[in-house]
Amino acid sequence: MRGCADKEFMSLALSFTPTWIQVYPGVDLGMPLFFSRNVKGNAPTNGGGSEGFTVYKIGLTAKVYARHQFDLAYTGYDQKIETLPGSTFGSRVLGVPYSDKGWLSFTYQVTY
Repeated sequence: MRGCADKEFMSLALSFTPTWIQVYPGVDLGMPLFFSRNVKGNAPTNGGGSEGFTVYKIGLTAKVYARHQFDLAYTGYDQKIETLPGSTFGSRVLGVPYSDKGWLSFTYQVTY
């Protein structure tokens, strides 16, 4: 049945953070990049993932004198959309919990 847990589930995740040292005196910049895609099957765990679900994140990190850290990041979601005929409204979209919920975050951290 579509949307149900499978015996086999496969996901791929990549993370990369290029860093530029001393862009300004005492300031280091980084650009964290993240990509994750559920390639095959549906996981049996709660929130474990469904086939075609993708998460991506791009950000900018500034470390000032190794004491203050500022992070700005955007996280987006994408989902393979599958329509099934026969519902009350003519079609039903399966497995799209986050497709419209991208978000922007800002974080400040200080080390004492």
